[in-house]
Formats: sequence, C-alpha cells, structure tokens
Amino acid sequence: MKFTNHIKFFLLGLLIGSSSILIFLRINEFRSQKYRDRINKEIKQVTNFLLNDWNNNSFLKDFPPPQVIPVLRGSRIQGACGNSKYDIGNWDIGGSSYCDLTNTIYLVPEQLKSLKKEFGISTIGFVVAHEFAHALQHTYGIRLRGPSRELHADCIAGMFLKAGKKSWE
Repeated sequence: MKFTNHIKFFLLGLLIGSSSILIFLRINEFRSQKYRDRINKEIKQVTNFLLNDWNNNSFLKDFPPPQVIPVLRGSRIQGACGNSKYDIGNWDIGGSSYCDLTNTIYLVPEQLKSLKKEFGISTIGFVVAHEFAHALQHTYGIRLRGPSRELHADCIAGMFLKAGKKSWE
C-alpha cells in the first residue's frame, strides 16, 4: 500500500514537473517573441526617421537612401559584398553592417537585443544611425579606412541622432 502511494506521488510529481517545464518554455518563447517584436519596432522607428531625414535633406534627397534589411546572425548573402566591387562572392553576416555595392544596411536583431541589454535603449538608434552614416560616406565618396572610417561614422551617427532627438521626445 505504501509503495503504491509512493508511485502515485512520484507520477503526480512527474506530471506537475513536466507541466511546469512546458509552461516555463512557452512563457519564455512568448517573452522572446515579444522582445523580438519590440526590437523590430524600435529598428523600424529609427529607420523610418532616418529615411525621412535622408529624403527631406536638400543635400541627400537626390541620392537613393540605403535599403534596410533585418537578417539573422550568420546569414550568408549570396553575391553581395566583399572587399572590392569585383569580389561578388558570398558574404557572411556577423553583425549589423553596410554593403556599399548594393547600398544595403543589414541589421541583426539578435545583436541589437544584446547591445540594448548591455548598454541601454539608445544603442539600437546608434547602431542604425552608424550604418546610415556608412551609406552617407559612400554617397559622398569618403574613403577612410579602419578606425578612422568607424569613428567618422560614429560622429555622423551622433549628428543624425541629435536631429532625431526632437521627434522622439
């Protein structure tokens, strides 16, 4: 009799434990999707502002703005960017980046989620603005390399965000 009760309690515990794990996984999946949706909404908000700013800027409106495409980390873009305009092989996306050959910004939401968690909400706006700055460098033929190119893009990104600050407040 005692043995039967132990088995009943064991099976009941197993059932409750399994249910708890499934509920926990579903809640995490829901939270993950909700967080992804929020990150994508923030990306879209900043991108829309920057595209509007580009199209309304008297110096930029005659140049096509970059297209913005969210991609999964590790995606392989076929025939996209390489080291030169003659290198049209595969391009692995490790993080958010700009491809001057196609005038395309590739944004990696997983990367932006991690950066936002580490450095705060303004990180998403800054990364998107930074990639737009690379498009601006390309548009005007600014050919910096290495850290100079990145620091210049950071400076331009700051100017983009300063202009947008009023519309977010």
